[in-house]
Amino acid sequence: MDYFTFFPKITYYDGLVATNIIARIRLRETVLSKATLFYDYTIPDMITRPDILSEKYYGSSNYTWVILYTNNILNPLWSWPKTDYQFNAYIKDKYGSIRGVKSELNKVHHYTLDDKYIIDERTYKSGQYEYSRMKAITYYQYELDLNEKNRHIKLLDRAYINDISNEMYTIFKSAGEK
Repeated sequence: MDYFTFFPKITYYDGLVATNIIARIRLRETVLSKATLFYDYTIPDMITRPDILSEKYYGSSNYTWVILYTNNILNPLWSWPKTDYQFNAYIKDKYGSIRGVKSELNKVHHYTLDDKYIIDERTYKSGQYEYSRMKAITYYQYELDLNEKNRHIKLLDRAYINDISNEMYTIFKSAGEK
């Protein structure tokens, strides 16, 4: 099933009919909160887009929306992990020239306390905490950590894919009847 198939339609004043792509569904909280329906998955570097993962795991790219929806990914360009090549290009684009990249990326972005809490520069310099408990996180490490965090998602067990698709169909069908 294609994700947008059952989305509500909008008719503009000139008669043009378009799919309302900003409509969102809310699957029952009980479905999304059942740990047995999902398992943890780490996206490898070779899976460069969610549709590739959908094809590989579910056998169809039509279920890309399930991956995005269950992981609350609204913009795959920013919330999907970048490959090493994409990451390096992103870093260079964001921080400028190679010299700029090297000098900027080695600066401290923030500190962590016991690898759990983020501490800003002012708090770090205040001496409020033992320096041995704090770790400097560079801009490069910060960007890398953000990218790596995007690698860890939940995948819906393929045995339930039809149930979720039917649930979406039912929700949109009843929404369209109102």
